[in-house]
Amino acid sequence: MRASTSKFAHFKLVFGLFLLGLMLSATSYAIDRPLPVNAKLGTFSPSANPAIVIDGNVRQLTAGAQIRNHHNVIVQPMSLSGPDVQILYKENSQGQIERIWILTKDEVQAYSAGPQPATPLPSPTPTSAN
Repeated sequence: MRASTSKFAHFKLVFGLFLLGLMLSATSYAIDRPLPVNAKLGTFSPSANPAIVIDGNVRQLTAGAQIRNHHNVIVQPMSLSGPDVQILYKENSQGQIERIWILTKDEVQAYSAGPQPATPLPSPTPTSAN
């Protein structure tokens, strides 16, 4: 009976250490979130819902608009306050804002730099048919 209790205690210790390692490793990785290439870069100023201010112009949100924060979590427009932030935004065909991504400083720099050119594939060398 004593040996099985010792094995169970050992299992709990190993499992606890595994979970601790998993939690620590999960917090050390930065998750690159997918940002659309065809979105516009702007400065967002929170204001009365459903109107928002982008680059000094009052804009209208669509009924199903999504605003994603730095952690890629959807936030409510009325919960935003504070200083202006850099964003990416997409409009619908009527010019209303349907998606907003609040950017980090690194994302602003990366997006402002534009897409990096792809490395060209080497051209195949012609083979002689003998």
